Amino acid sequence: MHFMLVDELMKHGMRRPEAQMGIMDVYPDGAHWVGAIVGKISGSGLVAIVMVTVVSVYVCYVLLLELLGKDSPIKVALAAIAFVLLARTHSLIGWEVRVNYFYSQIVGDVVLLATLLMLCHLRSEWKRALMVFFIGASAMYIHALIALQILACGLTCIAWSGIMAWRATHRFPFGILATLLALLAGAVAILAFHPSFRAMRMAAENDGYLKFGYSYVFPVIVACGAIGCMMLWRARDRVDTVLGCAGIATVLLALLQYGALHLGHAGSAYAVKKHMFVVVSLATLSAIRLVGGRKPGHWTFGWLVAPVLAGLASFHVLALFETPVSPVIRAIAYANHVAQFELPGFKPGNTVSADEALPPMINFAISTTAFQQPFSEKQTTWIYGADPTVDATYAMVRRTPEIDAKCERKYGKTTEYVVVETACLR
Repeated sequence: MHFMLVDELMKHGMRRPEAQMGIMDVYPDGAHWVGAIVGKISGSGLVAIVMVTVVSVYVCYVLLLELLGKDSPIKVALAAIAFVLLARTHSLIGWEVRVNYFYSQIVGDVVLLATLLMLCHLRSEWKRALMVFFIGASAMYIHALIALQILACGLTCIAWSGIMAWRATHRFPFGILATLLALLAGAVAILAFHPSFRAMRMAAENDGYLKFGYSYVFPVIVACGAIGCMMLWRARDRVDTVLGCAGIATVLLALLQYGALHLGHAGSAYAVKKHMFVVVSLATLSAIRLVGGRKPGHWTFGWLVAPVLAGLASFHVLALFETPVSPVIRAIAYANHVAQFELPGFKPGNTVSADEALPPMINFAISTTAFQQPFSEKQTTWIYGADPTVDATYAMVRRTPEIDAKCERKYGKTTEYVVVETACLR
């Protein structure tokens, strides 16, 4: 479905009113515009979403190492050990894409982690509030959950600054309170008027597939919250403070989603699990900074630490994605060409992809993009093995001597593919 939206933006530069893409009709399309632009350059929307995913995961781990403190050998060694141990849980940043390989949240994670780094360097609370407001509003166009996490992190950081100022001066920080209330009002306005928040509520009802290495999410959320509180209580610098505030903020959002599911029967277990990637990753950083001490250390080749380790982590996260991409790219390119130039009887929805050598999901993607099959409950059954040719006039199939013998009318013939009338296939 993400590929459907990228393909739509690539071909038409917009979402056409007549296009039917299920939940993607209201889904934020910021990450998909990135895919569409890269797709225009590379010539393939599929190549584009692969490239966007790989780059996003890599940049996330570079930013995580920056927040951790890559100049400390002890912290880096602890981070490597933690990554190996927690890799089995499949709940660190990056594992979002292990199932469908493109997920807007991983693009949003880059924005979230970059925002945390900027919060570490900004000292003025009103500048922090302005930055968080504008980045949070912009992130809504990428993924609403990430935008909520950015806004919550900013609010928590400013609130904690107010508490610390009160403790240090014994005077009520009216200026910080005014800044906090202004950002809170801005956050409420974003949630009230931004269309992406409505899309998030709709998407939260979808109970998708995410499997972690532990059975119960609630105890993990509570444990991560405890680490965030400890980080904030024992903070030694601004990075510790920001990580502690971010850990607490994201845990509170996860608990809110968990409570909405189990008390109000709103949302889904999938919606709760989507919080865990950021929650667990931030808690891991905080735990390492607590244990690793404050001694910075020195590396002879310190500038190589973050790029190399981020590359190794990204490779490990993405290594199990072994679906060959080249055959799929050829199939999509053929389908687009034949629909546009070589099938006189083509009409949107009367042709399907039925290549038995491709996974059903790929045939579904080609049918709904190149051949413009409407997205409906019946079409989704093709993913699970239903025959897509039953109600179609034409089918794109792999060319074989048997097909050449059985089907008299053939369109767009190549050595690999051909489009035939479905009647001859039966």
